[in-house]
Amino acid sequence: MERLHFDDESAACYAARYEDLRDAFCTEDRCDTRALRRHYKHYGAAEKRLWGCRTPARRLAGVHSSALRRASSRAK
Repeated sequence: MERLHFDDESAACYAARYEDLRDAFCTEDRCDTRALRRHYKHYGAAEKRLWGCRTPARRLAGVHSSALRRASSRAK
């Protein structure tokens, strides 16, 4: 089983993934990361929410960027 990292960046990613959490725990320029960690531990995990910054979309974006770099270097 993967060990979760409960750092501020992971909490911010958790909030970014879910609009209801952003509305509840974030202002325009910051999030209450302690409250987000507490939310995940008490509710989010049971609700099958994803914690942290790892997402398939993020991985796909990296693959897409690599493909674009290769394509542009061949075009030169």
